[in-house]
Amino acid sequence: MLRIFHSLRQYFFHAGKLRQYLGYAIGEIILVVIGILIALQINNWNEKRKQEQRFLVTLEQLYTSIKEDVDLVQSFAMFQQEQIDWIDQLLTEPERFRPEQLPFILYYLDTHPRSFSSETDYYLSALEFNPNNSKQNELAKQIATYINSQVWDYEKDEQWQQIAVGPILEEANIPRYPMSFSYSALGHFGQVDTSFYTRENILAIRALLNSRAFRSTLRSMQLMKQSYNIASFANQQEDGRSILNAIRNYYPGIRLRYDDVGIIGSALPTGYSKSIPMQLTDPQKGIWEMDIELGDGTVKFRTRNSWNQNWGGQGFPSGNTVMYGYDVPVKPGKYHIVLNLSEDTYNFYEKN
Repeated sequence: MLRIFHSLRQYFFHAGKLRQYLGYAIGEIILVVIGILIALQINNWNEKRKQEQRFLVTLEQLYTSIKEDVDLVQSFAMFQQEQIDWIDQLLTEPERFRPEQLPFILYYLDTHPRSFSSETDYYLSALEFNPNNSKQNELAKQIATYINSQVWDYEKDEQWQQIAVGPILEEANIPRYPMSFSYSALGHFGQVDTSFYTRENILAIRALLNSRAFRSTLRSMQLMKQSYNIASFANQQEDGRSILNAIRNYYPGIRLRYDDVGIIGSALPTGYSKSIPMQLTDPQKGIWEMDIELGDGTVKFRTRNSWNQNWGGQGFPSGNTVMYGYDVPVKPGKYHIVLNLSEDTYNFYEKN
C-alpha cells in the first residue's frame, strides 16, 4: 500500500513538473509570437513611412512641374492676346506700325504655342502611390485626368491651316521669315534683319491690308485665337490651379523644388553671360531674395544658369512674373529684390 502511495506521489510530482514546464514553454512561444507580430507591425509601419516619404518627394516634383505647366499656359495666353491686339491694330490703325515691321508681324501671326508637353507625365509615372491608400489613389487619378486633358497639337488642327496668312503672303511674292511663337516677339522683333524685305514687299503688304479677303482672313484668325484663349487656355489654367490646390490639401507643407534661382540681364555687370545667384529665404513659399546694385537696362530671373526655366515681367518696381516673358525694365540704383515664385510676384525695394 505504501508502495502504491509512493508511486502515485511520484507520478503527480512529475506531472506537476511537466505541466509547469509546458506552461513555461507555451509562455515562451507566446512571447516569441508576440515579438514577431510586433516586429512585423513595426516593419509595416516603417515601409509605409518610407513609401509615404517617396510619395511626397515625387509629389513635390509633380507639384513643381504642374506649376510650370500653369505658368507656361499663362505665358501662351499672354503672347496670343498680344497677337489678337496686333490684328486689331492692323485692321484699324496699321499706320501705328513701322512699315518695316509689317511683314514680320504678319508672318508671326501664323505662329502658335508649341504642342503642349512637360515633365508632369514622367513624374506621375514615377509616383509610388499605395493603391490601398484611398487619398493617395484619388489624388493620383486626379493628376492623371489633368494630364490627359492638357494635350493639343496646333499642327494637326485643320482650322488653323484654313486661316493662315503665310500662304497668302508667299503668293504675293513676300518671302517667309522664320518665326517662333513668343520668342520672336520678345523685344518687338528687335532681333530681326530689317533689310530682309524690299520696298516692293512693303507696298505689296499695304495692298493686302486694304484687301477685303485678306482682312477677312485676319478677322477669322483673331476670332480663332480669342476662342483658344477663352475656351482652352483659361480652362487649362483653372484645371492646373485646381490640381495644385488638391495637392496642397493633401500635403500642406509642400514646396516648389527649385535648386537655384538667379538674376541676369543688361542691367548687371555680368550682362547676359552668367546669372548672379539669389538666396532662398522661404523654401515652402518659394521666396528668393538678394541685395544688388543695378544699372540702366533689363533683368530676368532663371534657374540653373539655363533658359529652360526663366521668368520676366513688364512692371517696375513690382509686377507679376511671366514664364518666358519680356525682360523686366529697371532703373539704376541699389535694391533689395524679393522674388515669390509661389505667388508669381517680384518686388525691387530701393535701398538708401
